[in-house]
Amino acid sequence: MVAARGNSGLDGDNHYIVSRFFGWLRNRQTSPGQQVRLLRLTDFTGLEEYPAISPDGKSVAFAAEAGGKRQIWVRLLAGGTLLQVTHDASDHLYPRWVARFGIAHLLFALV
Repeated sequence: MVAARGNSGLDGDNHYIVSRFFGWLRNRQTSPGQQVRLLRLTDFTGLEEYPAISPDGKSVAFAAEAGGKRQIWVRLLAGGTLLQVTHDASDHLYPRWVARFGIAHLLFALV
């Protein structure tokens, strides 16, 4: 699991935790006893790995298998169609967002 906390562009003091095993987003309130909301992000067979929340908190990038190789995918947290970012015959891992000059860039490792 990967967590983004505090003022990361993710709705104030709430904590967002992404599970790389089940493709779920868990929105955990900071106060005990408050409601917990789970949202299904993907329905891939197999693992979705290395989730990374965008700087504006609206998208998640992750690695998942397509055609026998791990590719990079992006999904809006509000819903919508998955976007496959990479399409080649190499494995791609560790997507990360970097905000520079007001623009979010998606970086990843080619293996």
